[in-house]
Amino acid sequence: MEEIKISTIIPVFNTEKYLEQCLNSLILQTYKNIEIICVNDGSTDNSLSILENYAKQDDRIKIITKENEGFASARNEGLKHITGDWIAFLDSDDWLKNDCYEKFYQAAKENSFDIYMFNGVSFADDIKNNEDKNLFEFFNKDLWNKKNNELCTYKDCKNIFQGNMGIYNKIYKKEFFFDSNLKFKKGFAEDERFWIEALIKAKSIYITDEVYYHYRQRKDSVMHTLKENVFEMFDTYNSIKEILKENNIFDIAKYALLQYKFNQFAWGFFSANEKIREDFYKKAKEDLTQEIKSGFILDIVENLQNHQLLFGFLNLNCDEFYKKFEKYVQK
Repeated sequence: MEEIKISTIIPVFNTEKYLEQCLNSLILQTYKNIEIICVNDGSTDNSLSILENYAKQDDRIKIITKENEGFASARNEGLKHITGDWIAFLDSDDWLKNDCYEKFYQAAKENSFDIYMFNGVSFADDIKNNEDKNLFEFFNKDLWNKKNNELCTYKDCKNIFQGNMGIYNKIYKKEFFFDSNLKFKKGFAEDERFWIEALIKAKSIYITDEVYYHYRQRKDSVMHTLKENVFEMFDTYNSIKEILKENNIFDIAKYALLQYKFNQFAWGFFSANEKIREDFYKKAKEDLTQEIKSGFILDIVENLQNHQLLFGFLNLNCDEFYKKFEKYVQK
């Protein structure tokens, strides 16, 4: 097998504090045939200067500067400039273990697949001592029928909505990516919508539970500062529902989607600005009520994991729900 080229796209917006660690994790990869496409998404801090300094030292780094429009727009812009055979994504406040791409290349030499999926860990940024950080793995191989270092498809996954919903712990074959018409849509949880479609369309996925990705949880990140954009949840999950229907697996996955929705609605409810909390709650309650009426078996719904959240949405008012569940939902 000829040596293949990996194009890594990094959206960058005001991450000067973390950017060097991110870039170092790429330029120090033991596999060298890569290009690093950094999309400066209108940064107002020193991020662009850092990128320019690194680009002077490593000609594999390309810088694209645009107005700030968010992750989806930045990733789509980066896709226009790739020259590699495979596509990877890395957030500019995260980092990769330096043998990640080497291990991918070894797997690609011996197997044919559309997506290479590896494990990762998330950690809280406010803990300074690495040894004290609570690391949470992206997925457990038990979720994938104990498959590890081998090929699988979405059918091997017990619940496609449990963990591992990010796009960044995967490497995508370019032909598969564009032939499947995959693209990023602006809105809440854009990664989740993208991944569900990619997962379903992939004919083969190589999975390993080796931890290569390190995901930084920041209190000032978009996912932890929800305001009016919390209402974008409804469009996102309706879009995922349509993807399931278009690929003829909605009847198989609809209960898992329902469970995922009310868990996410609860998280969104407690994370949102309190000025819009009641309006969000009413819309979530209406959404779930209509969903269940559209063809779910009530006995199964009542036995869903965390069904107490669903019971709350369907039977309590906004204040009652807040008082009952606030301490149980991680913001």
